[in-house]
Amino acid sequence: MVGMRSLFVALLLLGGGLFARQLPVVVIGSGPAGASAAMHIADARIPVVLITGDEPGGLITRAKWVENWPGIQPASGYDIMESILAQAKSRGVTFLEDKVIAADLTRYPFLLDFAEAETMEASAVIIATGSCPRKIGIPGEERYWGSGVSGCATCDAFAFEGKEVAVVGSGDSALTSAVHLAEYASHVYVLVRGREMRAQRYVREKLRDYEGKIEILYGREPREILGDGSQVSGIMLFNKDESAFEVLPVSGVFIMIGHGPNTGLFDGQIELSSSGHIIVDPITRETSMHGVFAAGDVVQWAYRQAPVASGSGICAAGKGAIDFVRYQLPTIAPQS
Repeated sequence: MVGMRSLFVALLLLGGGLFARQLPVVVIGSGPAGASAAMHIADARIPVVLITGDEPGGLITRAKWVENWPGIQPASGYDIMESILAQAKSRGVTFLEDKVIAADLTRYPFLLDFAEAETMEASAVIIATGSCPRKIGIPGEERYWGSGVSGCATCDAFAFEGKEVAVVGSGDSALTSAVHLAEYASHVYVLVRGREMRAQRYVREKLRDYEGKIEILYGREPREILGDGSQVSGIMLFNKDESAFEVLPVSGVFIMIGHGPNTGLFDGQIELSSSGHIIVDPITRETSMHGVFAAGDVVQWAYRQAPVASGSGICAAGKGAIDFVRYQLPTIAPQS
């Protein structure tokens, strides 16, 4: 791997003039938000490094079908992100296929440590680390994730046209997912561990429109996701009322018990909500730390849709990082 010091030299030679001694803007995360932000910064002729993380393209690459991306027919999340990342590279974004393992945002320039590459300093940082669906932790869940198990009904409902599916959860996201799935699936089971829903009343009332299509099974505890080795074929449940195990034949299982933001690296350095999401300025997307911005699902109150995340990344770049670098950048001593 080329040392990061050499990468810096190459970056510092880009642009000339004002940017001749500039450290790069670093975007952490390569999903729709991060890739869009990096591309927008590159278009402004500002050196930018996109950190891909463990999963280049982000969580969306697991979606077999994405049907809400404007301007294209339904396509796989992988294909969509492959196109976006290729476009970003062609526009001058520098890619680093590595993972940030530590960040010091309390000093300036900001300091980032990686799993493999050398430590990097940054003139500005955009956090686009996204979120990940909370999982149950039962056998078969990991094995069939992306092959019948999903955490995004909007992304994957298209793949279950005319099939029976199960939704695990009892909150708003579980029921709204069930409603969305009912437009595609032949039957939707909602598996609730307890005896009542946690979803808001207006969401519960929506189920009346899908009587006979959506079925609520109370007192069901998922124990194992079953399959044929390549695709889900059912889910094993523990029926609390009868104290017995049962198998529910379904083609898909949607785990809708919430998402957790990937913000552990930044806890204690920037302001986070009680749920761990990043608090940002609604216009610039700047966090509580000057020069640090955030975009996408990692942001508090984010609407978790890929096109929205992409727009959020562009906003964090255009209204945030670019203006910061051009007009507010603290003086950085020339590198020797």
